[in-house]
Amino acid sequence: MHSGIASRVWKGVTRYLVSGILTVLFAGLTLPVQAQQDHSEGESLLRVIQGLESLRYEILQEQERFQATPMPTQAEELELWQAVSEDITLTLAQIDAAITEHRQRFLEIAGPVEAPPPAAMPPLLPE
Repeated sequence: MHSGIASRVWKGVTRYLVSGILTVLFAGLTLPVQAQQDHSEGESLLRVIQGLESLRYEILQEQERFQATPMPTQAEELELWQAVSEDITLTLAQIDAAITEHRQRFLEIAGPVEAPPPAAMPPLLPE
């Protein structure tokens, strides 16, 4: 159906995205279980945010690798190439939206983070 490079790219990206999406779903589904085990829901949210940030970083790395490969010349391969590129972009957008949502929930639970007063901060340079 697809020629060599397009088939390998499609299989690799699809496998990676499917595992990433399953990780996000697993993180979302385990949030209630983690909330029972943790001291607070805030800790659970921080773990989910951390997992989503890690997943986002990995997908960005794969996107860079994908974009570094030569663009196909045949129409069918080019169409597949564009579909994979759009899929990566949409997946990153969904992850960004989930991160924003979880951060907002964390701020609602934990409240705004306050910085210590300047007098309590250590000097930046030795005196």
